[in-house]
Amino acid sequence: MRWVAGILCIALLGACTQTTLDTYADRGEASRYLTHIVAYVAAPVSISNEVQTSLNSEAARHGVTFDNASYLLPPTHAYTEQEVKRVLSSRGVDGVLLIRVGNSPAIKEYGGTLFGRIESVAARGASNFAARLIEPSTGQALWSGEGKVTVSGLLIVGNQSGPASVARALLDDLKAKGLLRN
Repeated sequence: MRWVAGILCIALLGACTQTTLDTYADRGEASRYLTHIVAYVAAPVSISNEVQTSLNSEAARHGVTFDNASYLLPPTHAYTEQEVKRVLSSRGVDGVLLIRVGNSPAIKEYGGTLFGRIESVAARGASNFAARLIEPSTGQALWSGEGKVTVSGLLIVGNQSGPASVARALLDDLKAKGLLRN
């Protein structure tokens, strides 16, 4: 009888995380599968770091390389669109993923560049994040979506499964829409 109570207690305390997405892709704009994506996450630093780490973890499963925009182009000074495109091109980047959590603003140093377009990425209604995938040389949107992370259970303090769930859902959707090979 004690083990039944123990299992019930664990089940009640355990947290379950689910991410739902509403997305659209313009597959006609992409001529091949993406292999190297730079992600810019507009969010408080702790959340941004967790999402970036989760994207990197999921990337191998999908045969794609992910880089953090803040590492490639540190927000230490303002950039021009040409500087950003030159750096992305020299690294072989074929996709820029902009993720905006809530209404987090863009870093001002990225204003007027591909990364500054995060301001046009907005979640509506009950969604708590939005994302857009852009082809860096043309600036064309390849994919757009918004989502909601739902966490249930009693033990959710410090739960890092939300960013992992977001990364998994985003990359799985990009694959389903034909933008990633694996």
